[in-house]
Amino acid sequence: MSNNHSIEDRKIAWPLALLSNVLIALGFLFMYQGVGVILSSFYYVIEKSPESNILLRKDVLLVGQIGGILVGMIVLPLLYIFFIKKELQKPIFEPSWKQISSFMLAAISITFIIMPLVGIIGDWNKDIQLSFVWDSLASGMRVMEDKAAQATKLIVEYNSIGEMLLVLFTVALLPAVAEELVFRGILLNDLNKTFNNVHLSVFISAFIFSFIHFQFFGFFPRLLLGIVLGYLYITSGNILVSMLMHFTNNAVVVLAMNLHAKGFLEIDPESSKDLPTESIYISIILSSALFYACWRMYKLRTDTKKTNV
Repeated sequence: MSNNHSIEDRKIAWPLALLSNVLIALGFLFMYQGVGVILSSFYYVIEKSPESNILLRKDVLLVGQIGGILVGMIVLPLLYIFFIKKELQKPIFEPSWKQISSFMLAAISITFIIMPLVGIIGDWNKDIQLSFVWDSLASGMRVMEDKAAQATKLIVEYNSIGEMLLVLFTVALLPAVAEELVFRGILLNDLNKTFNNVHLSVFISAFIFSFIHFQFFGFFPRLLLGIVLGYLYITSGNILVSMLMHFTNNAVVVLAMNLHAKGFLEIDPESSKDLPTESIYISIILSSALFYACWRMYKLRTDTKKTNV
């Protein structure tokens, strides 16, 4: 009788846990956007020139981006962890430091090795044709994503070392720290506790990570990156590893976009069309080999821990 009750409790618990995780992520996202809009508007009112356009002011966008991320995606999640979800403090802030250098090297290597695969999935995702029922929705989404892409291109432009460092801090470092804290630190750990299944938790947290960006035509490459980041966090036991890969990926994209815009890089970093076909197969093989090595190190660490217990 008690066993059946326990099974029923679990059946009810996991949908509620999943829903709560989605709502928590949405809450942080809306706070980030809300704070960003407020700070951007306040800064614009103080600093605007007569002919200035808020959507074309890089400084206004940077103020909103930095302030929004710091408050909505870093400070609030930290308050949530320390005052509400205190059980998350141990897996996030007491990480494993065994084989950390190997995992750091693997994180940087995977970032570059997986890029051709991410690129071809991204091109395929952009070319997806939705059915005629969704034509108006698809065109609306494309317009929204094009506007977001224009804002991003404006932000990542730089003409000096100082501007480059500011851009890398804003577009590469802050999002890497914030998104890993929320999607791997909070969501992945919480889902793993609910499902007690590492693989299911990694895939669901990656799905939420990609979905929450509300950019359908970049959904699948972001889903792949979310899966990779999730497994890196799980296998290393250290959130700094997934943060490092996330930062490296963002930084490489920012630098490559700027070099391409200035004519120093012939290959378009936002497309895989200039890449040789062989690079895709090499990407898959080397990425699989690195993941196998990471998984072996993870099993060695967890088996050792079980033996000691």
